[in-house]
Amino acid sequence: MTAQSSEILVVENRPYALRSLPLDPYLESRDSTLPELTWITTTSNYRGYVGCWEVFDDNLYLIGIFDYENRPFDKSLIDWKLPIKAHWFSGRLDIDHGDMLSYTHAGWSSVRAKRTRLYFKNGRFERRVRVDRAKYLKKEYDLTPDQEIEYRQWQAENGHRIMGGLTKAGFDAIGREPFPEERVWSMTGEDDADLEYYLPMIDLCTRPQVGSKEAASASAWGAVAS
Repeated sequence: MTAQSSEILVVENRPYALRSLPLDPYLESRDSTLPELTWITTTSNYRGYVGCWEVFDDNLYLIGIFDYENRPFDKSLIDWKLPIKAHWFSGRLDIDHGDMLSYTHAGWSSVRAKRTRLYFKNGRFERRVRVDRAKYLKKEYDLTPDQEIEYRQWQAENGHRIMGGLTKAGFDAIGREPFPEERVWSMTGEDDADLEYYLPMIDLCTRPQVGSKEAASASAWGAVAS
């Protein structure tokens, strides 16, 4: 599967890449795939939509739905009165941020430096857990001498066909230089780039609070990533 477009979650006026699909339980409860949303797709978005969400007053809201080209859905196709409180959602939402450490051209398999897990019950925020993804990556690449030999041989034979790998930040995180056989991926996944990409979409959403591009930029991570 090709790398997939993220959902978007706004917390304290700051948009983040959301690696979860909080709309799924609602669709399942209606026994629906909403074909009006998914009749046109792209390989980078098989679900056919991008949902924009916001945590406001400790509640999760759906504030916008965009097509695979990041355009708001035509109300003739879907006429939902936004924002909608996501009372149907109980579970965990994962926010990824920080430098891209490992890029994988499949689904949401790429690894960024930090992950924040937000837990909800019936759409109400309960708690959060921060995860250092660099530690996870270092553990994954902590090779024994025999494993290193096998890994380097595999890289030499297959590296030119691998659809992903460590970035410069990823090699720094695990504390070693790349082997001659290894490709160093150029993706950065920097947070300022996220802002530039997401803010025009957020401006088109119907939010449960008044926000602005200036306020979003000034948030500088807020409480989520501190």
